[in-house]
Amino acid sequence: ILEHLVSLVGRGCLAGFIDLVNSADTKAARLGLQFTELVLRGMSNGDGLKLVEKENGIDAMERFQFHKNEDLRNMANSLVDKYLGDDYGLDE
Repeated sequence: ILEHLVSLVGRGCLAGFIDLVNSADTKAARLGLQFTELVLRGMSNGDGLKLVEKENGIDAMERFQFHKNEDLRNMANSLVDKYLGDDYGLDE
């Protein structure tokens, strides 16, 4: 699966999935978050985090910090906590 993930990301698909995270459609946003998680988890040496940051994916996930949809809020917050640390953004 890693080969497929690298291929998809290499072809620029991540930006489209980050756009889905920014979507008002909660199903689309969930799909975008799920793909973002695959990238964060699957890419080696922290490359996933760098790629997600490059596409403004961190900002996209942060918009769910206080979202009314509890599932999306929990999913996004757990990704930020897991890959950026529990105290990410506390000093802002």
